[in-house]
Amino acid sequence: MEALYPQPEGEEARLGTAAHWYVTEAVQGRFHPVGALAPNGVPIDLEMVECGESFIDYAANLGGAHWVERHLTMERTVHVQCMGTPDLVSIDWGAHRIDVVDYKYGHRYVPPTTPQLLAYVGGVFEADHLDRDVTKGWQITRTIVQPRNYQDRTPVRSYSSLGWQVWDELDVLADAAHAAAQPGAATVTGDHCRDCSARHACPAAQAVGAHVLDIAGQSVPHELDDHALGLQLALIDRAGTRLAALRTGLEAEAMGRIRAGRRVQGWTWEQGEGREAWTLPPDQVVALGETMGVPLGKPATLTPGQARKAGLDPELVAALSRRPPGAVKLIRSDTPLTFTAFAPPTPTETTT
Repeated sequence: MEALYPQPEGEEARLGTAAHWYVTEAVQGRFHPVGALAPNGVPIDLEMVECGESFIDYAANLGGAHWVERHLTMERTVHVQCMGTPDLVSIDWGAHRIDVVDYKYGHRYVPPTTPQLLAYVGGVFEADHLDRDVTKGWQITRTIVQPRNYQDRTPVRSYSSLGWQVWDELDVLADAAHAAAQPGAATVTGDHCRDCSARHACPAAQAVGAHVLDIAGQSVPHELDDHALGLQLALIDRAGTRLAALRTGLEAEAMGRIRAGRRVQGWTWEQGEGREAWTLPPDQVVALGETMGVPLGKPATLTPGQARKAGLDPELVAALSRRPPGAVKLIRSDTPLTFTAFAPPTPTETTT
């Protein structure tokens, strides 16, 4: 179903792609300065550099041979259509250890037990022709480095298991993959719906959304015992997650239609503003600050907003900076909603 609804890359995804490029270049000894353009045209900013330190430090302490962004297939271990590119893989043949590391620049918590890393391990097994018997006693460590999520005390979280345990997990993943690839495969709602580009057109997601809307209109007894309270919160949390997934899918579809010139009743769109940035190269910004008696280059080139706070003339800052277009978002319009789709049908005469 997702193949029917390809999802365009949003601004957050573009930032993540640039951040990935910076760290994978850095672990190969190629450090790019702030302001350098990633291959997708996004400039490297100070936050990407600072966040990347945790990934670079972790990679430096890994032993064994390193693979950086090597494309892998999982045709035999998972499914013929399964493939991917882990950010970093380390194989220590002497210690019988495999480390698979992935860098996440987003804010939403990603556990090291994510099926994505499990599939990557299957790809490593396949690439080096490592079978179940050879690796059954190996130590397999899956690691997520996520500096912009603050749920844990450290941005690095790892999960280690033995090879035979990983193979058992891969068997489950392979069974699920083959079941999903069958004609007429069932769609099952869950937390994964929030990342599905077809969720706006999925009958299962729509049914869950309608059910949640119905439940939302029912009264809830005020007095709940401890067990009932916990259960109610869990049900609401699950329902909210699935309803949010349906909402974001419908928003994306509505945005696409509006931008294509179609009218979605009750909704329109507006262009946001991006982060303010200098129109001058960093060295010229620093030189400008020196002539005005305002230090703009320590420890890195200050942003226009920081330059104003440091004492630079706001009008001069405005003349030499800009705000690129930000993300486009869906907003409510002034057009009143009408619910004719839910009105009862008009009776018709029947002749017998």
